[in-house]
Amino acid sequence: MRRGLWIALGLGLGVGLALYAVRRLDKAAQTLSPQGLGQSVNRVVAAANQLAGEVKAATAQREAELRSTLLHGEVKE
Repeated sequence: MRRGLWIALGLGLGVGLALYAVRRLDKAAQTLSPQGLGQSVNRVVAAANQLAGEVKAATAQREAELRSTLLHGEVKE
């Protein structure tokens, strides 16, 4: 009885790990496919564009603050 339990446990664990490995390999293969790489590049480009937009907006805001300070002689401390 004990031997059968250990064999069943070993087989179950082996099958479970094999299924896990197959799923991980399939996911990696999809990620490294041309379509997967294209999607990754598109996400990076979108993030870079968003960052550039935020930097541009912050720069414009700061420039407006500086112009206002110079024109009106206001000093914020």
